[in-house]
Amino acid sequence: MDGKAKLEELAAKLDAHPDYRVLRRLDPPERYAEEPRGQTHRALFVDCETTGLDTDTAAVIELAMVPFVHDAEARIVAVCKKETFVELADPGIAIPPEVIALTGITDEMVKGRAIDADRVVALVGTAELIVAHNAGFDRPVMERHWPIFADCNWGCSLRDVDWKAAGINQGSLEAIAARSGVFYDGHRADADCYAGIHILAQDRPNAEGTFLKELLATAGACSYLVRAIGAPFDKKDMLKSRGYRWHDGKKGLSKHWFVQVGTDHLEAEKEFLFAEIYGRERDIPIEQQSAATRYSGRV
Repeated sequence: MDGKAKLEELAAKLDAHPDYRVLRRLDPPERYAEEPRGQTHRALFVDCETTGLDTDTAAVIELAMVPFVHDAEARIVAVCKKETFVELADPGIAIPPEVIALTGITDEMVKGRAIDADRVVALVGTAELIVAHNAGFDRPVMERHWPIFADCNWGCSLRDVDWKAAGINQGSLEAIAARSGVFYDGHRADADCYAGIHILAQDRPNAEGTFLKELLATAGACSYLVRAIGAPFDKKDMLKSRGYRWHDGKKGLSKHWFVQVGTDHLEAEKEFLFAEIYGRERDIPIEQQSAATRYSGRV
């Protein structure tokens, strides 16, 4: 028995004990299923590292895109590792120290580098769906740098899956990956893409199908963006506890709280705002959304 086999035997023994949980380094496979069931579809998991968190000003310093194929049952069949795209870009400014500490990407690494826009367009054009972990950040940033992303359908592995229902209370890729038994070196764009695909390939506990199946159902459904404009300041904790997020007032809107809900919850959300936030009925700005517009940040 070689050294790796011995370590795996030890890991299996620890895993079998209720007091231990073993994490294995993620070794992204090229296939998750031998044969597809029904028609296949091609998607693209994307991630970018940037100079900051403002979607209007952040410059991309690394872009990664990994194509994958899923079948009619939302089972991930193959990861197109040979087509993996990962390139660095010189932002034209010094990379902030906190970004260097997080990503390991330095000014020397990106000096004089540029991302090939033609290759981006070619690869994006092959995908039926773009997936990102926190598409609310990645989509507006990528649309600003490469307009082709504005014409795509998008899904979000963070918000289009109910991770709490699966017993996972933290939304980071590292935390979700750990619950599936793996770890990886995060905060480099290609590693995050492989981890994102891996977690979507897993079966949901106590539910039928994979996490990708849930993401596809959520992304394909109609939803509504409800804006609580003018909500009293002392209601902020109530709004936050209900899942509302803060809009900083850009793109021609005043600062306000907003939430995304499905068709089945729209009327209940309006009643909540009338009764608990405003104390009366009033006009509520509501925008219908689909995978083509969701997470874009466009009003």
